Amino acid sequence: MKNVARLVGVCLILVTISLFAIKGWNSYFAANSTASSSSSSSGNTEAESQASKYPVNSTALEDIQEVINKYSNTMDISVAVTDLQTGKSYHYGDTASFTAASVGKLVTVATFLHEVDNGSATLDQSVGGTTAKEEIRAMLVDSDNTAWHNMEVAVTLDAQQAYAETIGLTSYSATENTMSSDDVAKLLTKLAEGKLFADQYTQLMLGYMQQANYRGYIVAAIPDGVTVYHKVGLLEDRVHDAAIIKKGDRSYALVVFSKTSGAYDFSKAAPLFSSITKDTLQAFFGS
Repeated sequence: MKNVARLVGVCLILVTISLFAIKGWNSYFAANSTASSSSSSSGNTEAESQASKYPVNSTALEDIQEVINKYSNTMDISVAVTDLQTGKSYHYGDTASFTAASVGKLVTVATFLHEVDNGSATLDQSVGGTTAKEEIRAMLVDSDNTAWHNMEVAVTLDAQQAYAETIGLTSYSATENTMSSDDVAKLLTKLAEGKLFADQYTQLMLGYMQQANYRGYIVAAIPDGVTVYHKVGLLEDRVHDAAIIKKGDRSYALVVFSKTSGAYDFSKAAPLFSSITKDTLQAFFGS
Protein backbone atom coordinates (compact mmCIF):
# COMPACT_ATOMS: atom_id res chain seq x y z
CA MET A 1 0.00 0.00 0.00
CA LYS A 2 2.86 2.37 0.82
CA ASN A 3 4.32 1.75 -2.65
CA VAL A 4 0.97 2.48 -4.28
CA ALA A 5 0.60 5.71 -2.31
CA ARG A 6 4.15 6.73 -3.25
CA LEU A 7 3.39 6.03 -6.96
CA VAL A 8 0.18 8.05 -6.84
CA GLY A 9 2.05 10.95 -5.22
CA VAL A 10 4.72 10.93 -7.92
CA CYS A 11 2.06 10.93 -10.64
CA LEU A 12 0.29 13.91 -9.06
CA ILE A 13 3.59 15.83 -8.94
CA LEU A 14 4.30 15.07 -12.62
CA VAL A 15 0.80 16.14 -13.67
CA THR A 16 1.16 19.40 -11.72
CA ILE A 17 4.55 20.14 -13.35
CA SER A 18 3.09 19.42 -16.81
CA LEU A 19 0.17 21.76 -16.22
CA PHE A 20 2.50 24.58 -15.18
CA ALA A 21 4.72 23.95 -18.22
CA ILE A 22 1.75 24.03 -20.58
CA LYS A 23 0.47 27.21 -18.96
CA GLY A 24 3.94 28.75 -19.24
CA TRP A 25 4.28 27.92 -22.97
CA ASN A 26 0.77 29.19 -23.65
CA SER A 27 1.63 32.46 -21.90
CA TYR A 28 4.86 32.73 -23.94
CA PHE A 29 3.13 32.23 -27.29
CA ALA A 30 0.28 34.55 -26.29
CA ALA A 31 2.79 37.26 -25.41
CA ASN A 32 4.70 36.80 -28.65
CA SER A 33 1.49 36.73 -30.65
CA THR A 34 0.48 40.02 -29.03
CA ALA A 35 3.90 41.51 -29.75
CA SER A 36 3.74 40.35 -33.35
CA SER A 37 0.25 41.77 -33.74
CA SER A 38 1.36 45.04 -32.16
CA SER A 39 4.40 45.21 -34.47
CA SER A 40 2.24 44.53 -37.51
CA SER A 41 -0.22 47.19 -36.39
CA SER A 42 2.65 49.62 -35.89
CA GLY A 43 3.97 48.82 -39.35
CA ASN A 44 0.56 49.41 -40.91
CA THR A 45 0.25 52.71 -39.07
CA GLU A 46 3.68 53.81 -40.32
CA ALA A 47 2.79 52.83 -43.90
CA GLU A 48 -0.50 54.71 -43.64
CA SER A 49 1.36 57.73 -42.26
CA GLN A 50 3.81 57.67 -45.18
CA ALA A 51 0.98 57.30 -47.68
CA SER A 52 -0.80 60.26 -46.09
CA LYS A 53 2.37 62.37 -46.10
CA TYR A 54 3.23 61.43 -49.69
CA PRO A 55 -0.05 61.11 -51.61
CA VAL A 56 -0.16 59.84 -55.19
CA ASN A 57 -2.61 60.89 -57.87
CA SER A 58 -3.70 57.38 -58.87
CA THR A 59 -5.82 58.69 -61.74
CA ALA A 60 -2.73 60.17 -63.39
CA LEU A 61 -0.92 56.85 -63.04
CA GLU A 62 -3.84 54.96 -64.50
CA ASP A 63 -3.56 57.17 -67.58
CA ILE A 64 -0.34 55.26 -68.36
CA GLN A 65 -2.46 52.30 -69.40
CA GLU A 66 -4.36 54.50 -71.84
CA VAL A 67 -1.06 55.56 -73.40
CA ILE A 68 -0.01 51.92 -73.71
CA ASN A 69 -3.33 51.07 -75.34
CA LYS A 70 -2.73 53.66 -78.07
CA TYR A 71 0.44 51.82 -79.11
CA SER A 72 -0.79 48.28 -78.52
CA ASN A 73 -1.07 47.42 -82.23
CA THR A 74 2.57 48.23 -82.96
CA MET A 75 4.50 47.90 -79.69
CA ASP A 76 4.99 45.78 -76.58
CA ILE A 77 5.32 48.18 -73.66
CA SER A 78 6.17 47.53 -70.03
CA VAL A 79 6.13 50.26 -67.39
CA ALA A 80 7.24 49.93 -63.76
CA VAL A 81 6.92 52.71 -61.21
CA THR A 82 8.09 52.63 -57.58
CA ASP A 83 7.33 55.31 -54.98
CA LEU A 84 10.65 55.79 -53.17
CA GLN A 85 8.98 57.25 -50.07
CA THR A 86 6.29 54.63 -49.45
CA GLY A 87 7.85 51.70 -51.32
CA LYS A 88 4.65 51.06 -53.24
CA SER A 89 5.10 49.71 -56.77
CA TYR A 90 2.87 49.99 -59.83
CA HIS A 91 3.01 48.06 -63.09
CA TYR A 92 1.37 48.67 -66.46
CA GLY A 93 1.53 46.70 -69.69
CA ASP A 94 3.66 43.66 -70.45
CA THR A 95 5.01 41.71 -67.46
CA ALA A 96 7.53 39.58 -69.39
CA SER A 97 11.29 39.97 -69.40
CA PHE A 98 12.76 42.02 -72.24
CA THR A 99 16.21 42.06 -73.76
CA ALA A 100 17.49 44.97 -71.71
CA ALA A 101 19.94 46.47 -74.25
CA SER A 102 22.19 49.04 -72.54
CA VAL A 103 19.96 49.21 -69.45
CA GLY A 104 21.83 46.00 -68.55
CA LYS A 105 24.92 48.13 -68.00
CA LEU A 106 23.38 49.16 -64.69
CA VAL A 107 23.77 45.60 -63.38
CA THR A 108 27.38 45.37 -64.59
CA VAL A 109 28.30 48.66 -62.89
CA ALA A 110 26.45 47.79 -59.69
CA THR A 111 28.19 44.41 -59.51
CA PHE A 112 31.62 45.98 -59.92
CA LEU A 113 30.95 48.73 -57.36
CA HIS A 114 29.78 46.02 -54.95
CA GLU A 115 33.17 44.33 -55.44
CA VAL A 116 34.94 47.63 -54.85
CA ASP A 117 32.88 48.10 -51.71
CA ASN A 118 33.89 44.70 -50.33
CA GLY A 119 37.55 45.20 -51.22
CA SER A 120 37.89 42.65 -54.03
CA ALA A 121 38.29 45.31 -56.76
CA THR A 122 39.33 48.96 -57.06
CA LEU A 123 38.24 51.87 -59.22
CA ASP A 124 41.88 52.48 -60.17
CA GLN A 125 42.59 48.98 -61.44
CA SER A 126 43.42 48.57 -65.12
CA VAL A 127 40.48 47.65 -67.34
CA GLY A 128 40.53 47.92 -71.15
CA GLY A 129 43.72 49.94 -71.19
CA THR A 130 42.40 52.55 -68.79
CA THR A 131 40.92 52.51 -65.27
CA ALA A 132 37.75 50.82 -64.12
CA LYS A 133 36.38 54.21 -63.06
CA GLU A 134 36.83 55.60 -66.57
CA GLU A 135 35.18 52.55 -68.12
CA ILE A 136 32.21 52.99 -65.76
CA ARG A 137 31.92 56.63 -66.80
CA ALA A 138 32.02 55.63 -70.48
CA MET A 139 29.33 52.98 -69.89
CA LEU A 140 26.91 55.22 -68.02
CA VAL A 141 27.48 58.60 -69.65
CA ASP A 142 28.32 57.62 -73.24
CA SER A 143 26.71 54.15 -73.22
CA ASP A 144 29.97 52.82 -74.68
CA ASN A 145 29.70 49.14 -75.64
CA THR A 146 33.45 48.52 -75.77
CA ALA A 147 33.72 49.72 -72.18
CA TRP A 148 30.82 47.43 -71.29
CA HIS A 149 32.59 44.44 -72.83
CA ASN A 150 35.78 45.27 -70.95
CA MET A 151 33.93 45.59 -67.65
CA GLU A 152 32.02 42.34 -68.17
CA VAL A 153 35.34 40.56 -68.69
CA ALA A 154 36.62 42.11 -65.47
CA VAL A 155 33.45 41.33 -63.51
CA THR A 156 32.37 38.04 -65.24
CA LEU A 157 28.82 37.09 -66.12
CA ASP A 158 28.70 34.59 -63.24
CA ALA A 159 29.43 37.35 -60.74
CA GLN A 160 26.74 39.56 -62.28
CA GLN A 161 24.21 36.73 -62.08
CA ALA A 162 25.08 35.94 -58.48
CA TYR A 163 24.92 39.59 -57.43
CA ALA A 164 21.61 40.17 -59.20
CA GLU A 165 20.10 37.20 -57.37
CA THR A 166 21.50 38.47 -54.07
CA ILE A 167 19.66 41.77 -54.41
CA GLY A 168 16.43 40.10 -55.52
CA LEU A 169 16.44 40.52 -59.31
CA THR A 170 14.62 37.26 -59.99
CA SER A 171 14.07 37.79 -63.72
CA TYR A 172 17.64 38.75 -64.62
CA SER A 173 19.76 36.62 -66.96
CA ALA A 174 23.37 37.74 -67.36
CA THR A 175 24.02 35.49 -70.35
CA GLU A 176 20.93 36.72 -72.21
CA ASN A 177 20.91 40.27 -70.81
CA THR A 178 17.21 40.00 -70.10
CA MET A 179 15.11 41.23 -67.19
CA SER A 180 11.72 42.69 -66.37
CA SER A 181 10.99 46.39 -65.97
CA ASP A 182 9.98 45.60 -62.37
CA ASP A 183 13.45 44.27 -61.59
CA VAL A 184 15.09 47.34 -63.10
CA ALA A 185 12.85 49.49 -60.87
CA LYS A 186 13.91 47.35 -57.92
CA LEU A 187 17.58 47.95 -58.74
CA LEU A 188 17.02 51.70 -59.04
CA THR A 189 15.10 51.74 -55.77
CA LYS A 190 17.91 50.02 -53.89
CA LEU A 191 20.43 52.38 -55.50
CA ALA A 192 18.42 55.47 -54.54
CA GLU A 193 18.02 54.18 -50.98
CA GLY A 194 21.77 53.55 -50.65
CA LYS A 195 21.26 49.83 -50.03
CA LEU A 196 23.70 48.49 -52.65
CA PHE A 197 27.07 49.80 -51.44
CA ALA A 198 28.74 52.65 -49.55
CA ASP A 199 27.53 56.18 -50.14
CA GLN A 200 30.61 57.26 -52.10
CA TYR A 201 29.95 54.57 -54.72
CA THR A 202 26.23 55.33 -54.75
CA GLN A 203 27.00 58.98 -55.49
CA LEU A 204 29.51 58.02 -58.18
CA MET A 205 26.94 55.92 -60.03
CA LEU A 206 24.17 58.48 -59.63
CA GLY A 207 26.50 61.27 -60.73
CA TYR A 208 27.27 59.52 -64.00
CA MET A 209 23.59 58.67 -64.54
CA GLN A 210 22.71 62.34 -64.08
CA GLN A 211 25.09 63.17 -66.95
CA ALA A 212 23.97 60.27 -69.17
CA ASN A 213 23.30 60.98 -72.83
CA TYR A 214 20.33 59.96 -75.03
CA ARG A 215 18.15 62.55 -73.36
CA GLY A 216 15.29 62.55 -75.84
CA TYR A 217 13.02 60.15 -73.94
CA ILE A 218 12.27 60.39 -70.20
CA VAL A 219 14.67 63.31 -69.67
CA ALA A 220 13.07 65.39 -72.44
CA ALA A 221 9.82 65.56 -70.45
CA ILE A 222 11.45 66.59 -67.15
CA PRO A 223 10.74 70.24 -66.18
CA ASP A 224 13.10 72.67 -64.48
CA GLY A 225 13.51 72.03 -60.77
CA VAL A 226 13.32 68.26 -61.14
CA THR A 227 16.44 66.07 -61.06
CA VAL A 228 16.73 62.89 -63.12
CA TYR A 229 19.27 60.06 -63.12
CA HIS A 230 18.78 57.67 -66.02
CA LYS A 231 20.08 55.02 -68.40
CA VAL A 232 18.78 54.41 -71.93
CA GLY A 233 18.94 51.17 -73.89
CA LEU A 234 18.58 51.16 -77.69
CA LEU A 235 18.46 48.44 -80.33
CA GLU A 236 16.95 48.39 -83.81
CA ASP A 237 13.68 47.05 -82.43
CA ARG A 238 13.46 48.75 -79.03
CA VAL A 239 13.88 51.82 -76.85
CA HIS A 240 14.16 51.55 -73.07
CA ASP A 241 14.74 54.21 -70.45
CA ALA A 242 15.14 53.74 -66.70
CA ALA A 243 15.23 56.68 -64.32
CA ILE A 244 15.16 57.97 -60.76
CA ILE A 245 13.19 61.22 -60.71
CA LYS A 246 13.44 63.59 -57.75
CA LYS A 247 11.93 66.90 -56.64
CA GLY A 248 12.63 68.08 -53.11
CA ASP A 249 11.99 65.21 -50.71
CA ARG A 250 9.75 63.38 -53.21
CA SER A 251 11.14 60.79 -55.63
CA TYR A 252 10.23 57.74 -57.65
CA ALA A 253 11.72 55.22 -60.07
CA LEU A 254 10.31 55.00 -63.58
CA VAL A 255 11.21 52.26 -66.08
CA VAL A 256 9.75 52.14 -69.58
CA PHE A 257 10.51 49.24 -71.93
CA SER A 258 9.20 49.36 -75.50
CA LYS A 259 9.82 47.10 -78.48
CA THR A 260 8.37 46.33 -81.92
CA SER A 261 8.26 43.15 -83.99
CA GLY A 262 10.25 44.84 -86.78
CA ALA A 263 12.31 47.99 -87.14
CA TYR A 264 11.44 50.54 -84.46
CA ASP A 265 9.94 53.81 -85.66
CA PHE A 266 12.05 56.08 -83.45
CA SER A 267 9.86 59.09 -84.28
CA LYS A 268 7.20 57.49 -82.06
CA ALA A 269 9.49 57.06 -79.07
CA ALA A 270 9.64 60.70 -77.95
CA PRO A 271 5.85 61.20 -77.66
CA LEU A 272 5.43 57.77 -76.03
CA PHE A 273 8.03 58.41 -73.33
CA SER A 274 6.92 62.00 -72.89
CA SER A 275 3.29 61.02 -72.25
CA ILE A 276 4.19 58.34 -69.71
CA THR A 277 6.70 60.56 -67.93
CA LYS A 278 4.22 63.45 -67.70
CA ASP A 279 1.63 61.13 -66.18
CA THR A 280 4.11 60.15 -63.45
CA LEU A 281 5.12 63.76 -62.84
CA GLN A 282 1.44 64.61 -62.36
CA ALA A 283 0.97 61.62 -60.05
CA PHE A 284 3.90 62.35 -57.74
CA PHE A 285 4.55 66.08 -58.01
CA GLY A 286 1.19 67.40 -59.20
CA SER A 287 2.78 68.97 -62.28
